[in-house]
Amino acid sequence: MIPKTKFNGFRFKQFDIEHKDCAMKVGTDGILLGSWVAKGNYSSILDIGTGSGLIAIMLAQRAAEQSHILGIDVDEKAVLQARKNANNCPWTTKLSFQHTALQQLPRSSQYDLIVSNPPYFEGKMGELEVTDANFMSESRRQARHDTRLSLAELFHSVSNLLTPHGHFYCILPLQSGDIFTLAKQQGLYCQMLTVVKSNPSKPAIRQLLRFGFSQTELITKEFSIHNQQGAYSDEYLDLCRDYYINF
Repeated sequence: MIPKTKFNGFRFKQFDIEHKDCAMKVGTDGILLGSWVAKGNYSSILDIGTGSGLIAIMLAQRAAEQSHILGIDVDEKAVLQARKNANNCPWTTKLSFQHTALQQLPRSSQYDLIVSNPPYFEGKMGELEVTDANFMSESRRQARHDTRLSLAELFHSVSNLLTPHGHFYCILPLQSGDIFTLAKQQGLYCQMLTVVKSNPSKPAIRQLLRFGFSQTELITKEFSIHNQQGAYSDEYLDLCRDYYINF
């Protein structure tokens, strides 16, 4: 009798994500971003730093039948994991994954939706990260730090790959430098901004942003993942209801 392989990942309502071969595991940030992207009739979608393929597959669940979603990552093992997850989900034909850097994508490629949960820590690692460096794999360091992809490079590449009326969605920590200036230098403007707290009494920890080439009035919101009692907030339940099993 062949023993069953232990599942190492996260189960959603309509698909499973295995992440044992990925430097960065399934986390709240990716689920937040994938859930926050507005529904739309997108035909070509790019997921930068796809990892396990989580956000790409979340988008495939809601995307139109004719849409195509490409996930890219510099971690070859993550790409293989993403392909496996895609093959086991209901939307295999919409998905493809490539082991490549964003800077290597041809400019002739155009996408009307681009998403990214990018590396958070710009430049060199701080003292705390250096202390733990011997215990952190190289792939995890690359996933957490922008040694290969700075925010400036990210916006530059996005501006070349985004269609004129397309949108770029990303999630960043609150302290991410002057992201609005970096984006504006590439002709991109922040159109929507949602500030995320872990609970109402704590400082904000993340910001969800949507950019486009049109300079429109900025729509700002704020919500908390948990309420004061520690349960999931109504806003978070509504945002992620399509995906979490118990929502």
